Order: sequence, then C-alpha cells, then structure tokens
Amino acid sequence: MNLSPNLTVSEFIYSNRAIQNKIDNSVPQSLMPSARLCAERVFEPIRAILGGVPRTINSGYRNPKLNAITPGASATSQHMAASAIDVGMKPGENIFEAFLKLLTSETFVYDQLLIEGASAANPRSGWIHASWNSLKIRGKLDSGFDPNATQRMDVKIVTFDMEGRSATTSVTISQAVKWAEKKLVALRKDN
Repeated sequence: MNLSPNLTVSEFIYSNRAIQNKIDNSVPQSLMPSARLCAERVFEPIRAILGGVPRTINSGYRNPKLNAITPGASATSQHMAASAIDVGMKPGENIFEAFLKLLTSETFVYDQLLIEGASAANPRSGWIHASWNSLKIRGKLDSGFDPNATQRMDVKIVTFDMEGRSATTSVTISQAVKWAEKKLVALRKDN
C-alpha cells in the first residue's frame, strides 16, 4: 500500500532493529493520516528537489518501543508520530549540496530539517532528517525562503567527530545556508 506515489507503507516502517528485536513496527490506524502527510509533504518534495530519483528511507515511523532502543533517538521524536523521515543520499551524492538545495527551495515547507550522520571529512555519508507538523511549522513557511531572516528557526546541523560523538547546533536559515556554502567551497577545493 502506498502512502504517496513513491513511498510505500513497507518502506516507511522498515527497520532492521525492529526485526532483530522482534518488534512489530506497524503504523497504528490513528497515525495513518500523519504518515500520509509526511509522505506527501516531506518525502515527495525531497525526492523531487533532489532529482526525482528513488531514495532509501533510513527511518520513517518508529513505535515507542523501537524508538527507545534506537541510539540517539529523542524521547519526543516525531518518528513516533509518523511525521518524520530520514532520507538517505544516493551513492556519491554530497549531503551538503542536497541540504543546500532543500534549504533554498521556494516550494519545500517543513518543520525540521537536519543533517545527521555526516561529517565534513565524509560529505557522502549520512542522511537528511525532515519532518512535518501541521500544528507547528518551525522551519520555512509558505511565504518562501528569506535569506535575510534572523529569527531562529528549527534548522539544526548535526555533525560527528572521528569517535562518533555528535554536536547539534541550532541556526537561522541564513546561517545554515552560509554554513552549507562554506562546506561546499572547501570540498570543491579538496577535489
């Protein structure tokens, strides 16, 4: 069964950790509308903005039991509300370039947009976490991208050091764009 044209329920709930721990990670019927909105308003725009090619889903819905055993998962994770999705990069794709495309898109509206699991040393690793919340959109609003915005929106940059420790920084959209552009310039010089 599809949640949207390019995302099935099976992809949205799949979890190796759930299988290994014999956890039923089915989306409850009460959360199916949320799952559909996440697919339509988050996954499909990401897929379209990043070239319309198939994408790997690292994590979609996580029930509370699965979320509790997921390393680094927040106790209030939007994954448990079926309103967040972690989208993998294609082989060789630069996560900072992908993030910048999403940040500067005038059509993509989201609640949270985060880079996770990536490092400056390995920009072809990690995934993009994005969420939708119909009650509270903390990220970009329908009015479009304002590169001069100074209000703090919930744009977070998550980086990892060589030992796997993470650091999270909340920034404004313009700061995030400048950060991503700076990383791209440095990466182009290295290549």
